[in-house]
Amino acid sequence: MKNVTISMDEDTANWARVEAARAGQSLSSWVGVQLAKLKGGASDFETDLVAILQTPRSAMSDGGRTFNREEIYDRPVMKRFR
Repeated sequence: MKNVTISMDEDTANWARVEAARAGQSLSSWVGVQLAKLKGGASDFETDLVAILQTPRSAMSDGGRTFNREEIYDRPVMKRFR
């Protein structure tokens, strides 16, 4: 990891500190993440999408018994569409 000193105006520095705090990161870490995104690194969305697509598929079931369409949609909230 390379240490770098940057300069910015006070308003920008205050804004960056707030954004870093919202993300739960140090200012240094937050700036590094933002620069990596600008460079073309994987975004959080792309990382999450890859994880979802790599998750093995499994049938929705209750102890081995799968549900049919009527059981899935037989809820009061869904009755308004009938």
